[in-house]
Amino acid sequence: MADMLKQDFDCTMFTQSPTDYQLHEAEPICPVRALPADNSKFGLFLDQLQGDEIVVLDNYFYDTDYQRLIKRKGCRLICIDDMHDKHFVADAIINSAPNLDASIYDIVPNTQLHLGLDYIMMRREFWQATRSTYEDSQRHSIFVCFGGSDEHDLTYRACKVLLESTDLSINAVIGGHYQGFEHLQSLDATRLSIHCNLAASEMVNLMHQAIFAVVPLSTTFYETCCTRTPVITGYNADNQLGMAQSEINNRMSCNLGYLLDNFESKLQNAISQLTDDKKQAMVQMQQQYMSDTTNNFRTLFTNITMTERKYFGSASQEQAKADLIELLDLRENPFHPLVFLTAPECCEIGKNVSIGFLSEIHARGSKVIIKDNCDIAGFVSINVADSHKRCIGLSDSIEKGPITLEENVFVGSHCFIGKNTHIGHHSVVAAGTIIVDGGVIPPYSLIKGNPAKVYQGYYQR
Repeated sequence: MADMLKQDFDCTMFTQSPTDYQLHEAEPICPVRALPADNSKFGLFLDQLQGDEIVVLDNYFYDTDYQRLIKRKGCRLICIDDMHDKHFVADAIINSAPNLDASIYDIVPNTQLHLGLDYIMMRREFWQATRSTYEDSQRHSIFVCFGGSDEHDLTYRACKVLLESTDLSINAVIGGHYQGFEHLQSLDATRLSIHCNLAASEMVNLMHQAIFAVVPLSTTFYETCCTRTPVITGYNADNQLGMAQSEINNRMSCNLGYLLDNFESKLQNAISQLTDDKKQAMVQMQQQYMSDTTNNFRTLFTNITMTERKYFGSASQEQAKADLIELLDLRENPFHPLVFLTAPECCEIGKNVSIGFLSEIHARGSKVIIKDNCDIAGFVSINVADSHKRCIGLSDSIEKGPITLEENVFVGSHCFIGKNTHIGHHSVVAAGTIIVDGGVIPPYSLIKGNPAKVYQGYYQR
């Protein structure tokens, strides 16, 4: 990405404990600043921010709270994400997997989604390679690469099958963290060449020599497609599953599906069916889908730089509302803009339910069920979690338990309803009541006080 943007932006890369190879690749493009591998890296990075930067986060451990800390610095924030497993408060999200449904993301209203193959990030050498053509007569080998660590040793397993099934030479590319080097060396050295930590230009050269390639559905797959090389591929990690499903439609490759399931037999079968017509068809689809995306990224970053958003100083009431929702990290809900719903996927809320101003429902880690026709006033807290014992050292964990409000329950203002509470239908929780571990409360009850006292059958007709 920095290589795409460096003509227009002053880029700096922060990474934990960079290897010599990473430094060698990155330093010609932008400065690299090393961070420690422990959790102190999060605070140290925040200390570097002045508030006028565009921050790009690219890893799975940047949770919602950390995103919020960066935003509070005044920075613009872009998240590169392919897991969509958290709530995002970023200004923009980039996911290059094709054919994505935007509804998979839990975002604040002003987050822009930049999804699909128009936002693939690759090094300059691979975009330049999109101008190449596939000439079978000029290719004489097979390209194999399964990433830097390849924990399932698919490199060895693929090379073994290829040596047994073809008479072609093989170029296997491995990374510095690959643990199966000696195992790989035991194969036929007259036909197998092993390469480690190659530069992008060297990767392109080997791909251009390949009649076909065997790679996973990762960035390496798209890099290979840029060189107009037929590909046998598949997925071996959760974050590749979406790409695998999309690639079935895009047909830029021979897709083996899940690589850890009968890999050798599926690969051997794919090789036997890889006709010249199939290879040409793959290349044609690569030419259709894969093109230089540099200008798309320049436009994205330029627009984010030019769009200045000021909290509570907006030009319109609608924009001010959107700014407030973003600032407070509010989830969309059908009740009130200032109702806080944490982990809505853990909530079941029925029909004709009213929830008032600044009430909050925290359901993460358990379950909150609110059935039909319930009326919950403002400033009410419904919380499945209780951390007081952990706080004072009596427990190592947060206690959690489900909460249920049956049909037609009224909850007055400023109440707290805690874990392990089941309130029967047609009951009333008086204003200011505190319920902790309330157990099963019968229908038609009045519950009031601190601590709560239950008056069973109070509203029984």
